[in-house]
Amino acid sequence: LAVEPALRFDRHPPAVGADDVLQDLRGPLVYRRDAHIAADLFDLVFVGVTVASVRLDCRIGGGIARLGGEELGDGPFDLQSGILSAMGSAYWEQGLHGRARTVYLREAELCNQTGMVYYEASARFNVALLSQHLVASDRLTREEFNAAVRQAHDLAVRTGNLATQARTELLLGRSVGGRQAIRHAERSLELSHEAGNRLGAREALRYLAALLWRHEPARREEALALLDESIEDSRQTGNLETAALGLIAKAAMLAEGAERDRWIDAY
Repeated sequence: LAVEPALRFDRHPPAVGADDVLQDLRGPLVYRRDAHIAADLFDLVFVGVTVASVRLDCRIGGGIARLGGEELGDGPFDLQSGILSAMGSAYWEQGLHGRARTVYLREAELCNQTGMVYYEASARFNVALLSQHLVASDRLTREEFNAAVRQAHDLAVRTGNLATQARTELLLGRSVGGRQAIRHAERSLELSHEAGNRLGAREALRYLAALLWRHEPARREEALALLDESIEDSRQTGNLETAALGLIAKAAMLAEGAERDRWIDAY
C-alpha cells in the first residue's frame, strides 16, 4: 500500500481545493467496494475513508502490514500519523473493522498528544464510522456509537474542521433517526458547500434524498431531484463511482412503486 507523498508538512488546515479530496484530511480517499448492494438506502451515502490524516513526506511500501503489533517509536508526527492512518485503511479494506478502529484510536490519541487537534477530529470521525459497523455486528453498543459520533462532532466544531463536521452531521442523523435526521442532513449539505467539499455535498444530497423519500412521501419528487443533482455533479467532476451510487439509490427508490419505465431507466 503506497501513500502519496506531500511536498511539505505544516500545522495549518489544508486549503480548500479539488473535488473528491476530503479537505480536512491529508490523504487520498479509499473507496469502499462491497460485493452486494444493501437494501438500506443509507448504506449508499458514504463512499470511503481517508488513507492518511496527514500525508507522509516519504513513500511507504508493503511493510505497513507488518507494523500492526509494533510500537512506532519516536519518529516525526506526520510519519507516525500517516503510518497509523494507512494501517487503519488497510484493515478496513479487509473488513477487519475492530482492528481498524483500534488503529484510528491510536492515531487520534497521537494527534491529541502532539496538539494536532484539527486532525484528531478526522481520526475521530473514522472511529465513529467504524463504530457503526461494530454496532451492527453486536461488538459495540448503540451508546458507544453515539458517544463516538458526538466526540468527533464536538471536536470538529471546536477546531473549525468544516468538512469533518459535515460528515459527522450525517452520523448524527443516523444516531437520532426518523424525521429528526433531516435537519442534520441539511446542515451537512450547508457545511459541505461552505467548505467547498463537493464530495461531501454529494454524500449529504444522497442522505437527504433517502430521508425525504422515507419520511416525507409528499416530497418524493424533491428527493429524486436531489439525487439527480448529485449524479450530475459526479459526472461533471468525472467521478463515476459516486454517479453510480446516486443512480443505484434512485433505482432503489423508484422500485418501491413508481412507473416501471422510470425504474428501468434508472437501472
